[in-house]
Amino acid sequence: MRDQQRRRVVARDCVDFGHEKLEWLRRFVPLKSGVPSRDCIAYVFSGIPTEDFRSCFMV
Repeated sequence: MRDQQRRRVVARDCVDFGHEKLEWLRRFVPLKSGVPSRDCIAYVFSGIPTEDFRSCFMV
């Protein structure tokens, strides 16, 4: 799987998590408009260098 595809999968998972834990997340971040979209999260992830991004998920 290409890096861009991986980031979109992780972004989708972040959105799913955000919807499931929205009230808990609001203890830390207001999220007045709700959970950011998958595209928004993927855009933020795209600014992270590939090796740095990968190191966040590899042990």
